[in-house]
Amino acid sequence: MIGERDDNEGVCPNPLTPEEKDPHEELRWDLLAFATAEEVTEERAREQEIPGGRLSLYPSLHLNLAEDYVRIDKLDLARRHYNAGLKHLHLLGDDAYGRNLRAAFASYATAHPNHA
Repeated sequence: MIGERDDNEGVCPNPLTPEEKDPHEELRWDLLAFATAEEVTEERAREQEIPGGRLSLYPSLHLNLAEDYVRIDKLDLARRHYNAGLKHLHLLGDDAYGRNLRAAFASYATAHPNHA
């Protein structure tokens, strides 16, 4: 169940561990997260104190989708999402989250040099 508590791992986003996930199931969850983000208003982002506003949610969401599409061999869609995520990286702060996400984009670029 979403948000179910697992005493060994904290709050689980869903009942499947990453090792057990089917790539199509992972894609389904990430598309759901993307659709949910589409509904976030700038006002709601301010209320939730999301640094960079609602658009700062997109780098992570797009990178997750890019990785999903690579796993199911839909490389054109992977490339599109990677590049869409890059367009929003400038909205991230210079905090641990922003640095980690920039590093994740750099790792992806190294693994998939033809996607840039």
